[in-house]
Amino acid sequence: MARTLNNLGVVYSDTQRSKEAEDAYREALEIRRALARENPAAYRPDVARTLNNLAVLYSDTQRFKEAEDAFREAVEILRALASENPAAYRPELAKTLNDLGVLYSNTQRLKEAEDTKREAAEILGTTAKQ
Repeated sequence: MARTLNNLGVVYSDTQRSKEAEDAYREALEIRRALARENPAAYRPDVARTLNNLAVLYSDTQRFKEAEDAFREAVEILRALASENPAAYRPELAKTLNDLGVLYSNTQRLKEAEDTKREAAEILGTTAKQ
């Protein structure tokens, strides 16, 4: 159910149906958070992915504070996952950091944008060498 809702959110987002996308992502996130409480290893990655999707939607609709909060939570989860399994999660962490860096650029927070994008590039550089 959560996967379907997340995918539906992507479709709504791609067709500029922001309200429907947000509703679908929020419902998917609620389900995924509940599942992650029961089985963190299996469901925390899904929580991070839905948070990233929601953050992109918020950024696209100029809800920058909500976007930053969602990106930061996704990054926190992905950092923990990447420390446990770097090969599986470092690329996703880099992507989310890059998305956060784009948000910072769009909101004229240029030092934070540079730092965040540099970290993403360093992760990708390390990942490419593995």
